[in-house]
Amino acid sequence: MKALSSEKKFIKVGSCHKLPFKDSYFDFIISISTIHHLAEKKISQSIKEIERVKKGKSFIRVKGYKNLKEKKFIDEGGEIFTFKPKFTLIKNKKK
Repeated sequence: MKALSSEKKFIKVGSCHKLPFKDSYFDFIISISTIHHLAEKKISQSIKEIERVKKGKSFIRVKGYKNLKEKKFIDEGGEIFTFKPKFTLIKNKKK
C-alpha cells in the first residue's frame, strides 16, 4: 500500500461487500461511482454492509445509463436523475 508512513495506521484495506468495521461505526458514509462496477450479488451485499456500519446517514451515487449516448454524456460530466414515476432531470455541467 502506498501511503505516508504517518497515515498508514489510519488505513484499513478490505472488501466493500465485507467491510472491516464494527456495526454502527460511522456517522456518515459516502460511496461515489463504485458500487455499480460490482457483480449483481456483490452490489446487494455492499449496500447491506453500508447499512450495517453506518449509524447515521449514507449517500450512494451510481452511474446508470440506458445507451452509449447517455454513457458518453455522463462520462463528460453530465448527470441524469430519474424520479419515478414522473420525470427525468438532465443536468449538463458544460456551459
